[in-house]
Amino acid sequence: MALLFNISSGGRSCIYVREPRRKWGLDGENRPGSGPSGGYEVLIDYQDRDNPTGTINNIQKSKKVVGAEEKWNEMEIICKGSEIRISIAGQNVNRFNQLRVQPGVIGFAVPGTASQDYVVRFRNIVISSVA
Repeated sequence: MALLFNISSGGRSCIYVREPRRKWGLDGENRPGSGPSGGYEVLIDYQDRDNPTGTINNIQKSKKVVGAEEKWNEMEIICKGSEIRISIAGQNVNRFNQLRVQPGVIGFAVPGTASQDYVVRFRNIVISSVA
């Protein structure tokens, strides 16, 4: 999957991959990307130094920070077998090779509450099969 994202200053978001179709909620293991049978959450966050953009939440931190708030950033997420690769602006920021191989959906989220005033935009989303 390839896409462009733009996040306003102080914002955070994520993209879910391999998320099983199930009843989702906002708490605990009912959240997308959570629980032993959940999918994976790829973070978009330029404020959290411990979990920067490209981090696979609760699995592996991004190797470096690429891109910035308030501009369009290109991201590519490739899931093939047990491997996931994440690149931003053509730079590899994360690679992990121990994913559960499971079918699932892709999701886009803006974590937080309505009182937080930020915007995240996605465009030019291309989803394709990896040979």
